[in-house]
Amino acid sequence: MISLRWATRYGCVALTVLTATTPLRVDAQNLVLYGQLRSEEDKKPIAGAMLVAEVARTGTHRVTAVTNRDGRFALAVGDSAGIRVRVLRLGHRPFMVGAIGPLFPGPATIAVPNLTVTLAAIKIESRSNCVSSAEDGSTLATVLGEIDKALELSTRRGTDTRYRASSRQRIEETIFSSGRTRRIGERVTNNETASPFVSAPIAELLRDGYVIEDGQEMLYRAPDAMVLLAPEFRNTHCFRVVESKDATGDLVGVEFTPLKDRGKHVDVRGTMWVDRTTSRLQKVEFNYDGLPPSHRHREIGGHFALGYLPDGLVYVREWSIRMPLVEEDKRADVAGAMRLGSNAKKVAGLRIERGEVISMSTGGQVVYQAPADPAAGASGANTAVAAEATTTPSNVPLSACPDSRGAVSGDTLTVLQGQLLNMPAGDGSPFVVTARWREQARSLEITDWTIRELQQSVTVRGPTYYICNIPTERPLTIIVTRRGQTLGQATVNAPRGAPSITADVQGRGR
Repeated sequence: MISLRWATRYGCVALTVLTATTPLRVDAQNLVLYGQLRSEEDKKPIAGAMLVAEVARTGTHRVTAVTNRDGRFALAVGDSAGIRVRVLRLGHRPFMVGAIGPLFPGPATIAVPNLTVTLAAIKIESRSNCVSSAEDGSTLATVLGEIDKALELSTRRGTDTRYRASSRQRIEETIFSSGRTRRIGERVTNNETASPFVSAPIAELLRDGYVIEDGQEMLYRAPDAMVLLAPEFRNTHCFRVVESKDATGDLVGVEFTPLKDRGKHVDVRGTMWVDRTTSRLQKVEFNYDGLPPSHRHREIGGHFALGYLPDGLVYVREWSIRMPLVEEDKRADVAGAMRLGSNAKKVAGLRIERGEVISMSTGGQVVYQAPADPAAGASGANTAVAAEATTTPSNVPLSACPDSRGAVSGDTLTVLQGQLLNMPAGDGSPFVVTARWREQARSLEITDWTIRELQQSVTVRGPTYYICNIPTERPLTIIVTRRGQTLGQATVNAPRGAPSITADVQGRGR
């Protein structure tokens, strides 16, 4: 990647506007094409566009760059012999720029026309055939082209731009017979990446399938953008355009289906949904194909959804995988006898692993914040000052919580509340209050495994907090952080039956 320092050192050099027939210019020493992409109509910079350098004679891909928020780019073409550049923008037709010509230093401005792609007028009269390749100019080629650009952009970042994502992952279990959902665990991670959702390599998925045995458990894997773009995936699936079942008809989809039965290996089928108005890929939904009969259910599958920022960033903003909870099937047979001792099994519920990006930042600036109560729970490495914890009634009743059912079957729950005292002055960033505890998950005659650490988090800006659905009869650790730095910590043990508990957390001041 070209650094910001390198990319801006020619900032005072006059720019030259290029058209489709103007040769591109390359830095003769570094063999890097650099400059700015602008709209031909209003001259404004274009963020989040892909510039693809390819061999003009064969169309072979050489290198790809993405414009940053100012429309700037840097393409390390390696050499200039017979190289052309293709400009790809979401919601626009491709634009080809002429072959690279004379070599001399100086940035260039590429001006591109507003050649929009219109999906709103697409009509699907009947269910089309599932085909392994799309003909140029066909409806499938048009919709799939927009999908491919969004998927590709979600794997790339703009020139000289680095992002840090904070994401939250949760594990839940839903039991069909009772309709109850319990939260098993939660964690928050902060990584210097805008792609927290990553799948296994396509070669491994083709070799072993999307569901494999991992010790005593079954490991369910999901396709990500790289998998869906891979030639190996395209060669083993067929595609058709489908209409959304939504009453508004705002979406049009491309359905993918395995070309053949893979025997003992599990594959995936699903639909990639595109907004007709914006031509943006909204979400990918999938189900597993070829599961054993005892593991099949219409809800088994998953999804991921994309987010789009004004600076051109395309990222996976949420994702989920829904796996079966399997138990022995004790239903009566036709003779009225119980099939005791048989190996018959059924899907009794779902285990759901879901995640979402709760904030995104670049250069120390937050460019995205989740709209609804984001739970960040990063804890610093420093030891915090212990706080005094007391058990007292609270003015926040458990009934005020959105879900007052047991986090684990048989639990009694309470509300944890308190004050944040003597916290250091900051830049206005919110506090994250996290309650953590350890416990062994109780068996529901479906699975028997141990979760070592669970947590609940809230984000607050004032000096008070409360956290719903905290289990009793176990030690709790309350940690207060801001921007990943630990500011205070408290411990408390909630007695059984306590309507609420209070733990004030003492900071260290300035």
